[in-house]
Amino acid sequence: MISADAIRGYIDLIVLGLLRERPSYAYELAKTISQVSQGQYAIKQTTLYSALKRL
Repeated sequence: MISADAIRGYIDLIVLGLLRERPSYAYELAKTISQVSQGQYAIKQTTLYSALKRL
């Protein structure tokens, strides 16, 4: 399983990379992250919204 601490440091870059491909809602971003990580990492909504607010 992917360490949550390892992902936390890169979540902004992950989100930016996904948004660069196409505009997405937060739910779709979370779903894509889960699919790409093959279910090993499910981002919490609060973490995702915090990242989006920072960006």
